[in-house]
Amino acid sequence: MKNSLALVACACALAGITIGGCASPDAPKEAEQSLAKRAVDRGSDIEVDSNINQINQALMMIKQDSGAPATLDEAKRAVKVPGEMWTDSVSGKPLVYDAASGTVHREGVAPGGAPTDGAKNVTGGIKIPGGGGY
Repeated sequence: MKNSLALVACACALAGITIGGCASPDAPKEAEQSLAKRAVDRGSDIEVDSNINQINQALMMIKQDSGAPATLDEAKRAVKVPGEMWTDSVSGKPLVYDAASGTVHREGVAPGGAPTDGAKNVTGGIKIPGGGGY
């Protein structure tokens, strides 16, 4: 009986460490986040990056036909996507339109730069661990 209680206690401890994380006071803040929270955050980043890619693809087709829109409002009228796609859902800030390149990007990210931390060493693409990337 004592052995099975010890086994259950060890299994619960391991499950708690695996699911909820186990961080020391010296560990960085990100290490304190649970696995589920990090997965949700990564999913939000990927959603924003997908929106940016879709908008930029539409803008590229418009540029080929009639030139790049001069303003963000013109770009929004030309690219008929839902209004929420023009907002970075992670930061809550609107996407930035660069008339010179005819592209949108997140605030603080250079046009054509890697959209998120998940895209390290991949210019303008998304790198998903184990997923190849594009």
